[in-house]
Amino acid sequence: MSTFQSGFENEEAQGSFLPSAILIGSVFALLSSIISLAAGYMTISQDPSGSPIGPMAVSGIVVCLVTAFAGTAAVWHFSREVTRTMTFGQGAMIGFATAAAITLVSVLLTQIWYLIDPAYLDNLTDALIDNFETMGLPDDAVDSQIDQIMQAQTLTGVLKNSAISLAVLGFLNSLTGMLGVRLFAERPQI
Repeated sequence: MSTFQSGFENEEAQGSFLPSAILIGSVFALLSSIISLAAGYMTISQDPSGSPIGPMAVSGIVVCLVTAFAGTAAVWHFSREVTRTMTFGQGAMIGFATAAAITLVSVLLTQIWYLIDPAYLDNLTDALIDNFETMGLPDDAVDSQIDQIMQAQTLTGVLKNSAISLAVLGFLNSLTGMLGVRLFAERPQI
């Protein structure tokens, strides 16, 4: 395999970055799933406040911030377990692969949770709809929000949200992967 194709010179000597990306991505996916589920159950258990800033909104921000640094963690892991020498481009590639692992594992964990607690999604949907209705928005705005919630639960909605997640996390983790190279790796001598 050429250097252009793999991104790593002498890949056999350095080892694959995929185990690091998959391991760190899975850990961050589990963490983000736990945070999201906790926020979902908090939303279900609360009376509708009518506030746009609720547990689900806050958890979305927290999950995004936490998972954005998975690229750095994956580069750290790779630099400790395989090789300390890598370029910024390699760090970006590790970060993007980590984002792909986070996205895939998060979707799988969420779908598994829906099998464990089949009432969760219906209860969360009802709680979100109740909150939208309490906001005092016009009926067409509430109906639009309800339509968006229902669309997100379809296969097309899951795939669309996964693609958006991959794009956003891929970009962020590519950047933080390069940060990981700056912090934890040595750049090759030219």
